[in-house]
Amino acid sequence: MVYVIFVIAMNEKKEKNQLTEIFFIIVYALIATAILASIILLINCFWPKQNLFKAETWGTISDWFTYLVTLIGGVFIYKTLESQMEVQKSQAVITRIETNKHLYSIKPNINIKTDFINDVYDENYDERVLQLVLKISSDKPMTYQILLTGKYLLSKGKSSDSNFKHTTPSTSSHYVAVSHSMINTTYPLIIDLKYKDIEGNKYKYMKMIFVLYVDNDYEFKSAIHYDELE
Repeated sequence: MVYVIFVIAMNEKKEKNQLTEIFFIIVYALIATAILASIILLINCFWPKQNLFKAETWGTISDWFTYLVTLIGGVFIYKTLESQMEVQKSQAVITRIETNKHLYSIKPNINIKTDFINDVYDENYDERVLQLVLKISSDKPMTYQILLTGKYLLSKGKSSDSNFKHTTPSTSSHYVAVSHSMINTTYPLIIDLKYKDIEGNKYKYMKMIFVLYVDNDYEFKSAIHYDELE
């Protein structure tokens, strides 16, 4: 809001400066024309007749003033177009600021928390796995999809491309099985979230979670890689 007021104030200042500039251009042009006309009159008073500035060739004073008015009009048109271009640029900046402000006001803020449930043998993978729960919270309504990288599985028959929805600020739990081979390695559990706000604007969110086994307990180190518009 402060920046918008600043832009408007700068536009008003520019318009005042342009009016002042146009005023001085007109004054200088009038003075120059008057001086030129005076010089021509003086020369015609003292020069021989064969060397005089004849009106048929050089034009009359009214012709010179017509030229002056045309010149001033051209300058005024140029300054007007220049001013309009500056206003359009400023309006584009203001529109972009207001659009970004609106998008920010409806964009859901997402938080993903990882909790350990159990360490069991999974027949589907024929190996021991960690059962984890991903708690996905949002402070605004949204529709989202979860895309997981590696040997992970969402429970309750939900595939990774299923759509989930928060109609109000809420938290959803999604269960994931992580292979034991992923523990204490540099290969993280990568969670890609594609979601939409209440107006259908699309965003992408990615979070990396490293599974560590330290002092007979599981720890989760995470980092948000990006959270932005698609």
